[in-house]
Amino acid sequence: MNLDDELQRLFADERLDVPVRHGAAEAVVAGARRVRRRRIAMSAVGGAAALSLLAGTAIVLAKPGPTQSVPGAEISATGDVTAPPTERSADPVPTSVNAPGNSGIRTGSVTGKPTSSTATPSSDFQPEDGTDGTVPFGPDGYLALRLGMTAEQAEATGLITPNVQPISSKGCKGYDYKGTPKEAARYAVVISPKYGLVRLANGPARPLTAEGLILGSSEGDMKKAYPTPAGSHGAVGEWVTQVPGHEDKRFWFLVRDGKVSAMRLELAVQDCYF
Repeated sequence: MNLDDELQRLFADERLDVPVRHGAAEAVVAGARRVRRRRIAMSAVGGAAALSLLAGTAIVLAKPGPTQSVPGAEISATGDVTAPPTERSADPVPTSVNAPGNSGIRTGSVTGKPTSSTATPSSDFQPEDGTDGTVPFGPDGYLALRLGMTAEQAEATGLITPNVQPISSKGCKGYDYKGTPKEAARYAVVISPKYGLVRLANGPARPLTAEGLILGSSEGDMKKAYPTPAGSHGAVGEWVTQVPGHEDKRFWFLVRDGKVSAMRLELAVQDCYF
């Protein structure tokens, strides 16, 4: 008997058969399923770990750098910084205001709004009490305007604009203050071709004379400061007087209800009216 025949005989022996246990197929399938579930679980755990790593990296990158704190400042939940409140004195701070043209010093207190020796231009010229916010009126001019100026010089100040009737019946030029136009021939500034600027009225800033007269001063105070009338063109309710120390200049005050309501400054010699 050769080798092939011997091998065939041995493999054909029934004693070599291994019986299959009942339920073996189901057990094999269940084992395969368990292996598959483990692989899926491991994949999920790996993905979660990768996401955690990415999230941690993003947090580190987004973390703000160090900031400088402000003593007393508060930071709200939204990140806004609230500055600490400043302390304010309960008592008014005393100030001194030099009345233009006067040697004395007028003292007062700040009561909520600052005052200045130069008023903000306004079209409201109603009489007011007090000298805060006034500018000198006289002896030779008001604001940047001066008696004797030529028309070109006066216009260059930027304070005036021609009246709707720019030339008077006497051939003089008539002007209004910018922003406060008046009726025809009701001039705030009058300029003569011969004498230059011969008359100006108070306008965009409250006037104060060297003798302390302001809009709203009483008629009695006016006449105490300027007791002697001068000139002949003062009508009822008007007072024309020499500017103290200046024979060639005149004040021309208008009085309404016992108080000074307007001021004018003029040359004693002019050819534009009367």
